[in-house]
Amino acid sequence: TLFPLLRAPLASLFGGETEPTAAATIQLPASPTLIAPTAAPTDLPTLPPTLTPVPPTETSALIGIVTFTPTPQITATLTPAPTDTATPVPPTDTAAPTSTSTPVPTDTPTPTPSPSSTLTPTLSATATPIAAGADNRAWTLQLITLAGLPSVIVPAGCATFTDDTPTCFERYAISATEITNGQYALCVEAGACVLPLSGESRTRTDYYTDARFADYPVIYVTWEQARAYAAWIGGALPTFDQWRYAAAGAANWSFPWGVEAPNQALLNFNGFVGDTTRTGEYPAGASWVGAFDLAGNVWEWTATTQGADRVVVAGGSWTSYAGLVGTDITAANPPDDANAFTGFRVVFDVASLD
Repeated sequence: TLFPLLRAPLASLFGGETEPTAAATIQLPASPTLIAPTAAPTDLPTLPPTLTPVPPTETSALIGIVTFTPTPQITATLTPAPTDTATPVPPTDTAAPTSTSTPVPTDTPTPTPSPSSTLTPTLSATATPIAAGADNRAWTLQLITLAGLPSVIVPAGCATFTDDTPTCFERYAISATEITNGQYALCVEAGACVLPLSGESRTRTDYYTDARFADYPVIYVTWEQARAYAAWIGGALPTFDQWRYAAAGAANWSFPWGVEAPNQALLNFNGFVGDTTRTGEYPAGASWVGAFDLAGNVWEWTATTQGADRVVVAGGSWTSYAGLVGTDITAANPPDDANAFTGFRVVFDVASLD
C-alpha cells in the first residue's frame, strides 16, 4: 500500500482513492547549488488487455550499466506494501534490439483525450525548500495539468546523492506518467514528431496503432525523438538529477515507493508480465511526488549525456531484474538507439505559475 498522502489526489486524476496529509516546512541548507528548471510550458495541444506472462528473450538494449554508490537505507518506518512476491527469473537472452526494426505502420492510434481541467496546486515562490534528509512523506501531493499532460509538482529542495554535498533544486513539474502512444501521436499528427521506428512491442504487432494501447508508454523512440516531443509540448527531458530527485526525494529512498524490495504489486519488472503495461497501473509504486512507473515498465531517456556518444537512461523496464530498478541505477544508450524497453517523460518549468 502507498502511504496515505497520495490517495485523494491520484484518485482525482487516475481513479484511485487517496488522502493527502499536511506538508512540512523545512529549512534550506546553507549555500545550495541550484539547478535551474527547464523551459516554460506552453498551451498546446490512457484498457489494458489481460496478458499471459511471456518470458522475455532479451534483457534490454542497454549498454554500459553504471551504478552509483548505494546510499544507506533510511530508518523511517514505511507503510507495508503487499506481501505477494515472486522469485525473479532474469531473462536469458541479452541480444539488444537496434534502430533497424519492423516497418512502421502509417496510421496512428486514436489518442485518449487529455484531461481538460487543470488542478491548480497551491504554489509559492517563497516556500521554504525541503532540506536534504527530510522525510519524503511530509510532502503534500500537488497535481496539475500542463499542456494537456497530467503532471505533479516536485517541490524545491535538496538531496544528498553520491557525496556529502547536497544537490538542490528549484521547484519544477514532471509528467505523472511516461509519455503514452496516444500522447505521442498528437505530436506526430501536428507534424512536430516522426513515427516510432517500430509500431510493435515485444508481444503485440499493432502496439502503436491499436487504440487499446493508447495509454501505454510509447517505445522505439530515439533520444532525438523524445527531445522533439518534449520541446513541442513546452517542456524538456529531465536531467538525471531531476529524475532522481522526483524518484528518491530528499530522503534519498532506494526505490520510488521507499526502501521495500521490488515486488509485482509495486511495478512491472523482471519479465513477469512480458511486455509493457498501461501507465499508472501500479499506484502502490508511485513516488513521493505522485509520479507513476519511475521504476519498471520502460527505461526513460534523460537529458544527461555520458561521454560523446551515450545518453543516460534510468528506472529499469518490464524486463529488468530487481537490481536494475533502484533510484540510483542508470544505463547508457547511444542517442540513435530505439528499442522495446525505452520511453521517456518530460519536466516543466513552473516558476511562471506564481
